[in-house]
Amino acid sequence: MRYLVRIGEQKITLSEIDRSQGKARLNGQVVDFDFQHVRGSLYSLIIAGRSFAAHLERDEQGIELGHGPNWLRLEVEDERAAILKQLARSEAGTVGTVDIKAPMPGLVVRLPVQKGEPVKKGQSLVVIEAMKMENDIKSPVDGTVAALHITERTAVEKNARLITLAT
Repeated sequence: MRYLVRIGEQKITLSEIDRSQGKARLNGQVVDFDFQHVRGSLYSLIIAGRSFAAHLERDEQGIELGHGPNWLRLEVEDERAAILKQLARSEAGTVGTVDIKAPMPGLVVRLPVQKGEPVKKGQSLVVIEAMKMENDIKSPVDGTVAALHITERTAVEKNARLITLAT
């Protein structure tokens, strides 16, 4: 799983995390690391031989990271969430019809809506199983199901059109 981390304007990609081996890929480079909870909000982090003590506090907007007198806001999201967020953002302002597309290849396991049914923003439209995980694709807008381009137990490719909504 890849994670996208934003610290202000800086973007970091974190992937291939193997805690048992103490290795991860940070912006494409393999680094040795150790990350341990000490107590309360205090954590110990060792990256490439450098040691850090940091306080981590979570809230609705992300994570506050305290290192010495400095506090930074971190936004962390997995790659799948970032793709879904981008998909919703790109289609949210559309008037007319909105095509809901598959953010990744997978198998349609649930289709809880029918043609002609009104839907609300955030309502589940289709559930796709990919890599043994279920991904709930939600409506980016209020509208009506104009067309279903798939059925349950259908395999879909990335960017395949799933549902068309009339707004």
